[in-house]
Amino acid sequence: MLQNSTTQYGSISKILHWAMSASIIGLVLAGFTMINLKDSALKWQIYSLHKTTGLTIMLLVPIRFIWRISQTAPTLAMLPHREQIGAKWGQYSLYTLMALMPITGWFMSTAAGYPPLLFGSLTWAAPIAKSKATSQLYGQFHWYGAWILTIAVLGHIGLAMKHHWVNHNKILKRMLPGSLNS
Repeated sequence: MLQNSTTQYGSISKILHWAMSASIIGLVLAGFTMINLKDSALKWQIYSLHKTTGLTIMLLVPIRFIWRISQTAPTLAMLPHREQIGAKWGQYSLYTLMALMPITGWFMSTAAGYPPLLFGSLTWAAPIAKSKATSQLYGQFHWYGAWILTIAVLGHIGLAMKHHWVNHNKILKRMLPGSLNS
């Protein structure tokens, strides 16, 4: 099943979800690691991979968002109303952070004079002038955004586990690869 139904996420939604989830978790881990490394070839390789992956996420977010709004969303009817509202706000927050984090990193890097290379070959400078103050400002947005994103992702994972292990509902199962609604 490629498309979503009222009970299950389709293959395209699952692929986008899990590919972006793995990439975002990797980006956060790489980001928090690379800023603590001493100057070395490894540090700059991680920076390059971090930037390329971030730009890729930036390109995928609109695709994922368009797919999301064009599809039926599986129902949350099994949840109390307040949890349905919380789930919607959680989704809005995650989509907002998925969009803003790559943009703030892109602007920070370009303003610092180090525009990212997409896949190591295509320089992709943001439409922003080189400026230490601007780079520092976007750096602060990126730093605090990374912490907020980390908290949001951990909350998302924690709530998915709660629904699976405590509430025993199918919220998690309907997003798992290979799962079919029974």
